Amino acid sequence: MTGSKKKTDASSILGAARRAQDVPRPQSAESHNHTSVELQLGETVTPQARETVTTPPEKRVNVALRASTHKALKLQAVQQGRSVQDLVEEMAQAYLAEQH
Repeated sequence: MTGSKKKTDASSILGAARRAQDVPRPQSAESHNHTSVELQLGETVTPQARETVTTPPEKRVNVALRASTHKALKLQAVQQGRSVQDLVEEMAQAYLAEQH
């Protein structure tokens, strides 16, 4: 069947990108620690108060690793009860701190 393939135009690509911005992304445990709020029993948080609590912005990065490196990272993460994302973030911050 020829000619049945739908053409993709710029407006449909931009629409998909806009919709993707509305999709909640997973946050690392560390980024949630920056915004902890202690409440007393029975207290509620108003929507306005929730808006004032912000988390640091994140960027998604795809990196190709050797299978053995990924396996070692995953093993460390499981042993420490953490995510690979948290380990990589910690290592990147440590490396950058050493450079200054």
